[in-house]
Amino acid sequence: MQSFFVKSKNMESFDYYRIDLRSLPVGKSEFRYELDDSFFVSKEGTEITGGHLDVEVSVRSGETFDVEVGIHGTITIPCNRCLDDVEVPIDVEDRFFVRMGEAELDEGDDLLIVDEKEGVLDLEWHLYELIALQIPIVHEHEEGQCNPEMMSQLERHGAGCRTEKTEPDERWNALKKLAEKQGSL
Repeated sequence: MQSFFVKSKNMESFDYYRIDLRSLPVGKSEFRYELDDSFFVSKEGTEITGGHLDVEVSVRSGETFDVEVGIHGTITIPCNRCLDDVEVPIDVEDRFFVRMGEAELDEGDDLLIVDEKEGVLDLEWHLYELIALQIPIVHEHEEGQCNPEMMSQLERHGAGCRTEKTEPDERWNALKKLAEKQGSL
């Protein structure tokens, strides 16, 4: 088994996430990466502003390459309530297969086709997508942890968080009764 550890001060060159599949020895090869803020800064249009993640990649070579990825750590994104940074834990495992062939071939959900002439698997975007898909729909600080100044501004302008339960609109009751009636037919 061959192991590689990659940590770079200059992450502007993302060649670190490219694995030359043709040069891998027979068997299992492992790669470890440390992703920091610089990994996310280079991505335009993302809400992820930073992070500290450990990535483990295992590639078992053969006619089809079996790739396992584990990502563990935290990312930094703006809180939905106060817009200050909030850390979100990331813990994701993924497995997919890679086959060399013609670039035009169809890819399945868990099968990537790498151009046979190039023979290189570029993990950069795959890693980013795995992380981005772990962001919860609502990402907020724990109750009482938001920026107090922002929270007072929200309250002042009537946009504060409503923690009390409100009764449903009475107009929905007629529709609910109709649905119940239809269900009993």
